[in-house]
Amino acid sequence: MALGIETFSSLNGGNSFFKAVTHPEAAAGAAALVRRLAKAREVAIYDPMGFLDGFAACHDLSAAPVDEVYVQAVSEIGQRRLGRQTLPVSAIGSARRI
Repeated sequence: MALGIETFSSLNGGNSFFKAVTHPEAAAGAAALVRRLAKAREVAIYDPMGFLDGFAACHDLSAAPVDEVYVQAVSEIGQRRLGRQTLPVSAIGSARRI
């Protein structure tokens, strides 16, 4: 089974994100974040670096009620992250409020 993480890009070189997000020192913090998100009524995520899917591949976000995912790069608008179509960060002001 392959994880949906990018460890190397011919354009950007090596990616150490996966090492950081799976490091034992990060485990407790990541688990606490996932538990906190799972308890929320609605979640919007801003993913400026494109690491959301990699994080989700390592830490189960299926219980988090993610409604919207915002991105920075224009080329990433409309792509799928966690099964949701990404929105431009400039639209975050119009996000639904609880």
